[in-house]
Amino acid sequence: MNRRRLFLFALLALLPALGYGLLIRPSRRRIAALHQRIQAAHAAILKTEGYTPLSAAERSLLEDLAEPWRARIPAVDGDGGRLALVDRVAAELGAALRRRGVPVGSLRAVLEPVQVDATLPDVPPPPPRSGGPSKGPEAPLDAWVLEVEVPGGTARLFQALAALPRTGPVLEPVGLRWDRSPGATGAPAVLHQYLLLRSYYH
Repeated sequence: MNRRRLFLFALLALLPALGYGLLIRPSRRRIAALHQRIQAAHAAILKTEGYTPLSAAERSLLEDLAEPWRARIPAVDGDGGRLALVDRVAAELGAALRRRGVPVGSLRAVLEPVQVDATLPDVPPPPPRSGGPSKGPEAPLDAWVLEVEVPGGTARLFQALAALPRTGPVLEPVGLRWDRSPGATGAPAVLHQYLLLRSYYH
């Protein structure tokens, strides 16, 4: 009986050490290794280039006032002109998508100024506008965003992207969004996918 008690006491005394050696210590090692990987990833991110300067060919394309793409940036006056532009873009985009067999769901326009979150080199600010907005090809650009629901699978998104050059005004893909809405009783949730397009105007 005394031996059994001694054995139990010894086992109880050894349990914390066994738990530390078998469970806690390996877990701490894994956590330390994960911290090292995270720190290495942060260091690698800090070394990446935050801004890629324009190449000579890109700068030449952007600065050439005779480039055809400039004619695809319309001149707009006032809120009425902006709403007319939204109506035009929605109609032309809908027609281009239907020609490619892409169904069109809901459309939503965001007309507030587009905010850019990027790290850019120090450059002098553009001169302020005076005497009303200039409508020449060198005029400062404004932008708005059109959110288009594209029903169907991922392949539909690529079909929609291929249809963008068929519209008059420039449409630049800037984002994707997905959400789910509850289905009917007993049915699975419905997945919705949206394509975000930025359009420019003078």
